[in-house]
Amino acid sequence: MKGKTLMLGVEIDGKFHTVAYATSHTFETSAQTGEITTKDHPGDCADFEVTGFSWSISTDNLVEDSKTAVACGYNVMMKAAKNKLPVNVSLSYFEDAENGETIESTNYVDWFEKGTPVAVITGKALITSIELNAPNKQNATFKATLTGKGAFTIG
Repeated sequence: MKGKTLMLGVEIDGKFHTVAYATSHTFETSAQTGEITTKDHPGDCADFEVTGFSWSISTDNLVEDSKTAVACGYNVMMKAAKNKLPVNVSLSYFEDAENGETIESTNYVDWFEKGTPVAVITGKALITSIELNAPNKQNATFKATLTGKGAFTIG
């Protein structure tokens, strides 16, 4: 599977939308550990156990201009972040409803409108950071980090 087929969807107003003009998405999970070394452990090495997990999804995107109507771009993500509420997220690929083939597209479409989502990762997340970059003579971009709230689901 190529990276361009995995898309991040965020639920806005009760409906999932593809985060527009993405250049990359990253899912990261980390285990928290607690030391369980006792006096009876042999040698000088510590022993640990997993006590929990944290996860996040980051997305890098081009910023849409005011003439481009997108359901979920920079402005929508900023408004969602300011609401301070968790959003449902889905990292998915999409299958064509007619033939079951994986959809690949070079043109922006709201993939949740075009195909049948096949979820890879889903969960609730808080938008914990948005960074806007506007370099001279280059495309404006934004990066958003969504920090998982509770468990994520695989598949």
